[in-house]
Amino acid sequence: IIVPRALEVMAGAGQAESTLEIQNTGSIVDKFSLEIEGLAETWYSFSAMEVALMPHTREQVQISFHPPRVPGVKAGRYPFAIILRSQSIPQDSATVTAQLEVLPSVDYSITVKPYRILCRKDCTFQIQIVNKDVSDSALFIDAADIENGLRFEVENDSPVVPSWQHINIPMAARPRRNSIIGDIKRYDINVTASTAEGNIQLARCQMDHKPLLSSWRPILRLLKYIVVMGVIGF
Repeated sequence: IIVPRALEVMAGAGQAESTLEIQNTGSIVDKFSLEIEGLAETWYSFSAMEVALMPHTREQVQISFHPPRVPGVKAGRYPFAIILRSQSIPQDSATVTAQLEVLPSVDYSITVKPYRILCRKDCTFQIQIVNKDVSDSALFIDAADIENGLRFEVENDSPVVPSWQHINIPMAARPRRNSIIGDIKRYDINVTASTAEGNIQLARCQMDHKPLLSSWRPILRLLKYIVVMGVIGF
């Protein structure tokens, strides 16, 4: 008998405990070994791997469940079986089933590459999101600059990042007013990713917009040249 039969635990945080009661229903002193099928060996531990019992006696074994928070471990329900084997009569065994649920957990990071781009019209950044936990992450992406001088196009602003994986999302940025003449204009950009539960991560990047010309001088010189040539021609 195992109590409780259904357990919940956060991967990498704490543990869940069950008590297994074993009874020797035979007529001889016997030693019993324990094993679990359906779970990785790193997910659990017994207070005793073997139990010796007199006929018709009982003993309890504590089982601790502690799945690690490492790549490959995902949130969900994991049915398993505990098998009790007799060492005196190897063909004799007993099985009890139970279920362990790894609870959902979300942890992710966001970066933007490259951090800085110099461009004349528009440019494209890559938003990288890394899921570092046991649950798939459904996110909402938003981008804004401090002066509200840019327009943004995010290829996928509602991505779902699978557990322990990463994705890259292109993001185009362009000035709302495309200056032809002037100095280089710097735009500081904030890119945020958020979950429905309010888990928000922020990444920053920078766009330097370079107009076609830095001043009116080349145009004035051209106009002056045109006028002079026109006068000469006249």
